[in-house]
Amino acid sequence: MYSDLIKNFETKRKNLIKDFFLGNEEQIPLSFAIIIDSYFSEAFEKFKIHSSDACATSCTVVAVSNFGRMEQCFHSDLTIIFLFDDHVPDSIISHATEMISPLFSAGLDVNFSCQTIDQTLDLAKKNFNTLVSLLDIRFVAGDPLLHKTLQERHQKEVVQIDKDGIIEHLILINSDRQDRFGDAASLLEPNLMEGKGSLRDYHTMLWIAKIIHGIKHHRDLEYYGVLSHDEYTLLRQSLDFIWTVRNRLQYKVERLFDNFPFHLQEQIADDMGYLPEYGQLPVERLLGDLHRSMNLVKQLYNQVLYEFQCKTKPVSSQVVLKFSGLIIYRNMLSFESPEAIVRSPALMFQIFEESARLKIPLTVEAIRLIREFNDLATPDIVNSRATITAFEHVMMSYNSGIGVLYEMLQTGLLTMMIPEFANLENRIQYNEYHIYPVDKHTLLTLQTIRSFAFPSDTDENHNQNHRLFLEIPNKKTLLWAALLHDIGKGNKDTTDHCDDGAQITHLILTRMGLPFADIGQVVFLVREHLFLAQTATRRDIDDEETSFYCASRIESVDRLKMLYLLTIADSMSTGPKAYSSWITFLLRDLFLKVLSIIEKGELAIKGSDQEIKKKKEFVLSSLLTDRDKIDFSKLFDKFSSRYLIKTLKIDMLYHYELFQNLKKRNFVWKYSENRESDTRTVIICAKDKPGLFSQITGVFALNDLNILETQIYTWKNRIALDIFKLDPPPNADEEDSVWKKTEADLESCLNGDLDLSGLISEKLQKTMADITPAQVDSRNVQIDNQVSNFYTVIEVFVHSFSGLLFSISEVLFKLGIDISVAKYGPKVDQVVAVFYVRNFHHEKIFDDEKLDQIVSEIQKILP
Repeated sequence: MYSDLIKNFETKRKNLIKDFFLGNEEQIPLSFAIIIDSYFSEAFEKFKIHSSDACATSCTVVAVSNFGRMEQCFHSDLTIIFLFDDHVPDSIISHATEMISPLFSAGLDVNFSCQTIDQTLDLAKKNFNTLVSLLDIRFVAGDPLLHKTLQERHQKEVVQIDKDGIIEHLILINSDRQDRFGDAASLLEPNLMEGKGSLRDYHTMLWIAKIIHGIKHHRDLEYYGVLSHDEYTLLRQSLDFIWTVRNRLQYKVERLFDNFPFHLQEQIADDMGYLPEYGQLPVERLLGDLHRSMNLVKQLYNQVLYEFQCKTKPVSSQVVLKFSGLIIYRNMLSFESPEAIVRSPALMFQIFEESARLKIPLTVEAIRLIREFNDLATPDIVNSRATITAFEHVMMSYNSGIGVLYEMLQTGLLTMMIPEFANLENRIQYNEYHIYPVDKHTLLTLQTIRSFAFPSDTDENHNQNHRLFLEIPNKKTLLWAALLHDIGKGNKDTTDHCDDGAQITHLILTRMGLPFADIGQVVFLVREHLFLAQTATRRDIDDEETSFYCASRIESVDRLKMLYLLTIADSMSTGPKAYSSWITFLLRDLFLKVLSIIEKGELAIKGSDQEIKKKKEFVLSSLLTDRDKIDFSKLFDKFSSRYLIKTLKIDMLYHYELFQNLKKRNFVWKYSENRESDTRTVIICAKDKPGLFSQITGVFALNDLNILETQIYTWKNRIALDIFKLDPPPNADEEDSVWKKTEADLESCLNGDLDLSGLISEKLQKTMADITPAQVDSRNVQIDNQVSNFYTVIEVFVHSFSGLLFSISEVLFKLGIDISVAKYGPKVDQVVAVFYVRNFHHEKIFDDEKLDQIVSEIQKILP
């Protein structure tokens, strides 16, 4: 009966999709809903004509949820109710199924029910999801009076009974959802429907307005004064853009899908016609526009939310404002009048100082006025001492989010004060290392440092940072550095954002008139803000040479403390790949070593021979038998000088006991858990043989054990002691079995019974398939003969793949290169593998031909 209608429906849908991809149709959710409405309207007329009973005349088809809001994306589900007044005819199920079935065949996911008004209201009283879905009820076909009756009774008998309680529950549900999905307006893989700034924020805002004001349509948000005309216009533009991206995403994956993953972002950016511009890739420009749209949704939702909450939690009437021209209106800050801004443009900055001090937000009207009048913020006003002081008070304030500074950014006032900051707004760094745009990351870094001003009840790492923060004499210097540390990324032609940022910072702070000494400190921190992290993850921090180099570059204790806290805050605000317990452990270890050298000065250089003597005496005194004392004394003479200097005395005793168990075996090992850094330490004592290190790393790769760092010692009696730091096995429940299998594999490998190269090759082939051409182009091999007096340092920048250390160490072994230290850490969206090496004669490598050969051979095995 409906075959001709469904053909017409499919033709309209195909034409809609065609127009959408040609750029002739931007209102897909509305237009698609209209097409579906047309199908139901025509189908219902046929239903009435062909129905043999009276159920057709007493029935109404109503839309709820996204279909009720006319937000029908390509693969959104479709929910309708066949509504009746007092009873549901027995025959209606078959009729409704017949009407719905063609839509199922056309690929739509349709949910329908047949129920009376009373049944629907009973469900709404028992089920919160039903209650909310009926807020979006819309007439589609049939008797409009039934729709109107249900709508009015739902408001009167359900919603108005406890409207504040319903709103509070809506807010709670949305808050829980935001916690699960994060800040969609800031994440590089945002969920378009859930989280902060997503479509669900808009829906919650709309539902609150429907409950409070009884609005019927989103246009009423402006009519009832919930939003200003400009805000409503910007909201619709932002929603249209989000829905455009959502429809393209769902069309790509051919199903309901809202998480915007990396592997589809570049494709959709190309499909939407984005081109490289201002030093940004097309995908970065797409994500910048998407974040801008989601930020607007988030901001308007927070305004609506705060206005509701202020009705139940009023600001104390005892509050005294510091500046004339400001008032508290409906528990929010506002201006007495627009004329107050004209008389004193500095009020636009002072209102944010008050917002930070009182911890209350600005009214929607105040934000609108700031946007309209921010051209009154002349350079003289912006750079006045009063404005700078107000801004520093905002920087020093702390709240649970990025708060007031974020509001300054959204109103354009932050970029009026620091024009260079405009280039960071919604600027995307397209990699898995940075999960936030540059502007959000910057404000999060500042907020993280401000959080160090307060202790924690549970986090000892935070409390260590808290104690250091309290010891810093000029905290404003550190906060300025946090705000400006990535300012160089706004330079589209930059090759080194640290150096560029230092120059830009000098210009900004000089323009503001900060003291010369403070400018010098901030410039230093901006230039060096990556120094500690790069040193900790790429250099041998157990080598005193590294610590002395850091100390000579940083020079003072206060600088070191500020640089350390900035490094920690920067890493924490970047993403999980930049901040892990292992990286935290490395940074703290390096910090303490450099601090000791700066504080002790020349005393730190002296006493190595005395320390070695004490180590020997400690081990001898700990051994129980004369035989052990004699054996250790003989072994002590076989230790390399590097081992003697670097190894702690308690570890030396432990290594001796391990050596005693070696005897005629190929190797003995011990592994232990390091709770502080959430890593594993594996110590292997083995009879040295050619290629031993590459065999060990290959076995680890075979068992999916990720190596973070290794120290390799070869004693003069041809015993190898290799110490590995590793990530825990992927599956914690199977850790014991992983170690047992790894031990068995290593035994087989050293006996020559395991085809290690073949097995690793199989794993490599699977990895190679996932490597993109862009990732191949970004690989790099660098050699540094300056950083160490005793070793040549090789750095390999590449996208991580299984067997990386094995492949490189095997190449180095074949080239006659001996590895003493290997480290493995993140470098933006790549990893960097660092090797401290010498030739087999224990010499640094200076021969240019040999160095070129090393680079060439390593590049050959990289994907």
